[in-house]
Amino acid sequence: MMYNKPIWSPNVILMNVTDNIEEVTLETIALIKKLDPSILLIGLYINHKYKEIKESQIILSNPDYSIYKEVLKNEQTIPSRLLSAGARHVYYIVPKTANYRQAFVNLIDILGYNFPIICIAAGLANDIDSPAIVDFENSIKEKIVNRITISELKKKEITFEGRKFKIL
Repeated sequence: MMYNKPIWSPNVILMNVTDNIEEVTLETIALIKKLDPSILLIGLYINHKYKEIKESQIILSNPDYSIYKEVLKNEQTIPSRLLSAGARHVYYIVPKTANYRQAFVNLIDILGYNFPIICIAAGLANDIDSPAIVDFENSIKEKIVNRITISELKKKEITFEGRKFKIL
């Protein structure tokens, strides 16, 4: 199915994954630590190559994808590192293919728009309308609204109010 309208996501900052997942993870952790600790922040990781962790809580499973809640703070996986960094809750999605859009929509339906979400994923840059789509290594070739580099984002003040991120 072809979609042409981005998903309105005012409560999401997308960290667009490149080949260097370690850099993206470290920058996401730094961003989490930069935010006001009183914010109930949610971390989200989407990757069709990721393997489920048996200790994780399964939230939803269907033939196309599975959604899990991370419970371990062991620093050995990307979701657990986000949890250790200060995200109050961390979810990860394992799609059966690289089409992440429907899984993302279903998780947003479950969580709603009341909480800020920092999402690490590839392939969502064209699918969401977010206050910030963080581009590492100028990997996004298309013209995307709210595209920002990580070095530009580091210089900005980021707040969450009225169910949306504000980047000043």
